[in-house]
Parts: sequence; structure tokens; C-alpha cells
Amino acid sequence: MNPRVKLMSATEPPIASRSSPHVVEPSRLRVDTVALVITLKSTLAETIEWVNYHRNLGADHIFLFFDDPAEAAEAQGPLSGRDDWLTCFACDDDYWHQLGPEPRPPSPWRRQELNADLGHRLAREMGLDWLIHIDSDELLQVDDSLGATLARAPSDADVATFTVLEAVPEAIDYQSGFREITLFRTWPRAARYRAQIARRIGCEGAFLDGMYFRGHQLKSALRLRSEIAHMGNHIPYEIEGQPLRIVPYPKIRLLHYDCGGYASWLRKWLPRIEGKIKNTGEASRDRQASLIRDAIERSPEGAVAAYRQIYGLRPREKALLRTLGLLRRIELPSSLFADPASGASS
Repeated sequence: MNPRVKLMSATEPPIASRSSPHVVEPSRLRVDTVALVITLKSTLAETIEWVNYHRNLGADHIFLFFDDPAEAAEAQGPLSGRDDWLTCFACDDDYWHQLGPEPRPPSPWRRQELNADLGHRLAREMGLDWLIHIDSDELLQVDDSLGATLARAPSDADVATFTVLEAVPEAIDYQSGFREITLFRTWPRAARYRAQIARRIGCEGAFLDGMYFRGHQLKSALRLRSEIAHMGNHIPYEIEGQPLRIVPYPKIRLLHYDCGGYASWLRKWLPRIEGKIKNTGEASRDRQASLIRDAIERSPEGAVAAYRQIYGLRPREKALLRTLGLLRRIELPSSLFADPASGASS
């Protein structure tokens, strides 16, 4: 084990956070401190991109929970030298035994919530201002640093919800979906009216059983001085009788790479199709699972056909949806994916 990358136990406190070398130029006004917590099961390359990006965006501390302990071991060397702002947990049997009171939950969503609860406790102990719980297929986007942006949130807000945009793949596969996918579904003001127009003028293929987004449309930041029952995957759970003040905060955008290319999409969906992971009960997810399963049963190439049916947009649809404000291009600076310690991102 490389001693510079410390895989923390569930009970060991993290190293205190230090100031971060933001790539995004921070505001001269007050800057809040921000922690990110994530339970991930991803490739090493995607994990490194995700960590670099959010550190460069201004995250003061990142809590990484490796759902697959083997991925934690693989990441030790590449993530070395970051232990002043990065805390890693290998979620093996020992971890779940220490965390208690239940063994490793079969539901990945339950595991995410329990890990986020630990991240919440540790972030509060460190005296940080905000905690953001997102997934490994999601990137935050701000015009300033994360801390400067959240410092401008309403002072009485307990929870700030983000504007969610969903990636639209335009190829079968990518070397890096984060860097190469630039087209995103949006849901602006009067979006329902715009969507009705889109369907009337020939964009029916952009909708799956009437649903425009393929995934969720809610993620949020929690102000750590606020009291909650426990962390949720999209938004915290309130204590009974103590409602949280939840405010929309469009200054933070969440880019959801629900599909970062065919290979990653298939890795994500096969366990659901095979019954190894239960779906969440969301109508869009259940419909996608049914469509993929039926397509695979019809032919060996069925999965590719389902991928194209779920995500593909014709050139005319793209043009019309962009005109209606339901699609937009976003190109992320390559410097945000550079190693924060290399100086290449400055």
C-alpha cells in the first residue's frame, strides 16, 4: 500500500482540509467551503477525471467511497499525494462491519445513503459549510468557484437545488464521455409548453413514452449547519416537524452523463436487466429496462438498437430542440481535468 494514499476506515477521522488551488478563479467576495461525497463504481480513468475536475472547480474536500474494494486498491497509486483534501474508503466487509448497524445493504441506493451519512458527519466535524452528494456520472458546473458560488446562495437556505442537464451522446462510444460529449437536454422556463411544441413539429423521437429526460432532474447542496434526519441520494431527509428551506439555485448546474457512451451504458444497465440490481421504480427507468431487455431478446445486436432508440436524435430534431431552448452545447475546459498538482491547470 502506498502510504500517501490512505484508505480510511469507517471510524477514522479524515485529515483536515487545506486551501485548494482553484482552476476556476474564485471571487474576491466571501468563499464558502465545500465538500463532495460520492459512492462510485467506475473505471480508474473516469474516477481520476471526476476527482481532478471537482478539485479544480473548487472542492475543498472530497470523500470517495469505493463500492468495489478492488477499485480502491487500483486507485491508490494514481491518487497518491492528495490526502490533505481527498479521503478514500474501500467499502469492504470490514468497512460495513465498522459502520454498522446493518451488513452491506443489497441496494446500491441504500449503500449510497449510508456512505453519504458518514461523509456528512465527517464534513461537519471538519467545520465545512456545504456538502454535495452526487454520482460518478455527474459533474458540477459553475461560472465561478464552487465556494464562491455557494457563498451567494440565500442566507436562509438549508438546501440549494441545481439545474440538471442531461448528456446526449452523438456517437456509439467515447474515450472520455466527460470531455467529448457536448450536447445536453435542458428544461428551461415554460419547458412543458416548449416540449408540447417540439412533439407537434416532429420531435416525437426525443421523448420516451412522453418523458424528455431519461434520468432524474434533482440534485442539491446541503448547508452543513442545518439539521437533517439523514442524507438522501438527491435531497436530504427532513427531521419530522423541522422542514428544510429548499431553494432552486440555477447558478449551479449539474451535468448528468446518464449515458457516456455505449460501453459504459451497457455496464450500467446489464446488472439491472439480469436482475442483479433492482430498479428504483421510476417510470423512465422501468421503461428503459423493459425496452433494453426486449431488444436484447430479439437479436444479439438489440442492445445497440435500444441505445440508439433511447438516446439518438436526428439532425432535424437537434436543430428544432436547440431553437426551442431544450438542447444546448456545453464544452468543458480541458484544464479542469488536469492533475491539480501539476500546475497545468493554472
